[in-house]
Amino acid sequence: MIVIPSIDLMKGECVRLIRGVADTRVSYGDPLKWLNLFASYKATHLQIIDLDAAIGLGDNVETVREIVKSAKEWGLVLHVGGGLRSYSRASRILDMGADRVILGTIVFRKPVEFKKIIQNYGCDRVIVALDLHEGRLAIEGWKNIVNVTLEEIAARLAELEIEYVLATNVDRDGTLVGYSPPPEIIIQNFNTIVAGGISSIIDLKKASESGAYAAVIGKAIYNGLFRLEELENMRWRMYVG
Repeated sequence: MIVIPSIDLMKGECVRLIRGVADTRVSYGDPLKWLNLFASYKATHLQIIDLDAAIGLGDNVETVREIVKSAKEWGLVLHVGGGLRSYSRASRILDMGADRVILGTIVFRKPVEFKKIIQNYGCDRVIVALDLHEGRLAIEGWKNIVNVTLEEIAARLAELEIEYVLATNVDRDGTLVGYSPPPEIIIQNFNTIVAGGISSIIDLKKASESGAYAAVIGKAIYNGLFRLEELENMRWRMYVG
């Protein structure tokens, strides 16, 4: 299982929120500093989320552009998301050089544009965000619940030959309360990247044992619960058995 550090952006800074609430913002400074630090400790992947774009407070597109450039220089596999709710926004990030875009709202609100992204860039360049609040799908910055079952979602994504999903436990995101696996139908049918609440090596082991393809860690790194030397020694991988 791949371990992926995450940089969340607000007003050009690296920040963390609790359950996506803007008023809980804590800043950790320059995102490029963190990118370079992760890369120097031999991280292989990086996730970038534009929180301002996700919650409708502008965007950090120029900061993202700088991050993409630096990530490519380091050879990092880069996943970028947050507010990519149209073909033009998603294609702009892909054309910058991001390896994959993380898409949520557009999948369910603008399926024609979503299919256009797949047709023009390929399924391998897309990660579908499944943000789960009490087991139900939340979209539009986690503000609205979609009235559709996970079985229906899985079937729809399978028809489109989607390979990657990002399953975030919204109720645990930023809380450091520990890992809780997403429903098995998600784990079993996709390369599932899990996020929300991960705070220890034990949590990473649980995620790997649950069948996750990758796990995202953020606040636990910034608060010093993971030592980068430890992650480097693991080669940013968690193996079971």
